[in-house]
Formats: sequence, structure tokens, C-alpha cells
Amino acid sequence: MTLIMQLLPLIIMIGLIVVIVVIVKKNDLFRINQMSGNKIKWVLSIYGIILLASIVVFFSLPDDEITSISQVDSEKIERSNQELYNRAHLGTLEQSKQITVKEKWQFDVKEQFLQVTSNGEENQDIIIFVERKESNDGEIDVVKYATESLVNHGGYQVELNNNKLIVQQPDKMDYHFAIFTNEFSITQFTGEKRLHFPTSAIEAELLYIRIPKDLELTGEVQFVEL
Repeated sequence: MTLIMQLLPLIIMIGLIVVIVVIVKKNDLFRINQMSGNKIKWVLSIYGIILLASIVVFFSLPDDEITSISQVDSEKIERSNQELYNRAHLGTLEQSKQITVKEKWQFDVKEQFLQVTSNGEENQDIIIFVERKESNDGEIDVVKYATESLVNHGGYQVELNNNKLIVQQPDKMDYHFAIFTNEFSITQFTGEKRLHFPTSAIEAELLYIRIPKDLELTGEVQFVEL
């Protein structure tokens, strides 16, 4: 969308205000004690123009960067996120259609010791699950899983440096949310619930790591017992 199209609603409103001010001053419309039938028609006409212009401006507003969320969407996302972590504990992530594979890595490991760490100053907030293989194949398999969400981010990355598996945190991002609800005077009769924006609407990710049977591993991880 070009700059002109973005500014078009504002230009329309400013132009409309200028026209209305000129008409009001020229015709002296708001002297109630001297208001004739012709002046009333002018006032009603201006009111109608304002309503029509409001509709035009509303549908001209850019919405390509706006995401809406309902109570149903919120509950669905929360259920999907809960399923993500439940299946990770059971080692059954691949059996769910609601969970997607975002990225895969495979590393060859020669050491008998591996440390899982983060490149950030603070501990990573992504949950890491570890499953031991039945054999010592000398390979580390890492899969990043995520659920469907309304707000996505850059995501975590993984790299192997000597005997350290480093989880690279995504760049920090600022999110701005607005919540629109009916007034209490309406909701007390309709029973409508207030929508509280959940953090679960932001993309949930986890790392699932499969390591050789006898590899010693340390770090903030959760082992999966199959």
C-alpha cells in the first residue's frame, strides 16, 4: 500500500471537515431560533454525508498488519499448546496433526559428553526434551516443533560447537495488542465474556533432541522416558 493510499482516509476526513465548516459559516446553520426548513435540510444532508464518509474511511483503513482473535481462537490455541507439551512428554509429537515440524538439524558427535546451553545472557525460555536412542549411532537429531498461532516470531536456532549444543535465542520483538469489548451495560444482559489476550497466542515452540544411548548430557532439559 502506497503512502497516498495510507493517508487517503485522513485526507478525506480533513476535506470533509473543511467543507462542513464552510457550509455552516456560509449558511449560518446552527442558529436554532432562526432555523428554517431549508437549513434543516442542510443539517440533515451534512449528517448523511458524515455517515457515508465514515463508511468509506472505515473500509479504507489498512488491515494487512492487523490480526483478530476471538475467545474461540484463544481456547483452540491453548488446547493446541497443551497438546504440544503433553505429547512431548510421551514422545508422540509426530502423531498429531495440530503440531508441525518447523526445522530439523542433525549433528555428528564424537565426544562422550554434551552440554546444552544458550547464547543469551538469560536462560532460554524454550522447553527442551531429550530422548535417548537405543543405539550409539554417533548422531544428534534435533527437531523444532510448533503449534498454529496468530503471532509468529523468528524462532530458535541450534548449532553444535565442539561439545556444546548451543540454542540461539531469536531477536526480541515488541507486540502491540488492542482488545475491543462491549460495555458492561450490554454484557451484563448478553452474558458475553471479556476477552483477555493470552500469551499462548504467540507461537509456542519446543526442541526435541534424540541423542546416542550412552552420551552424557547436561543442561536445562527434560528427559523423555519411553
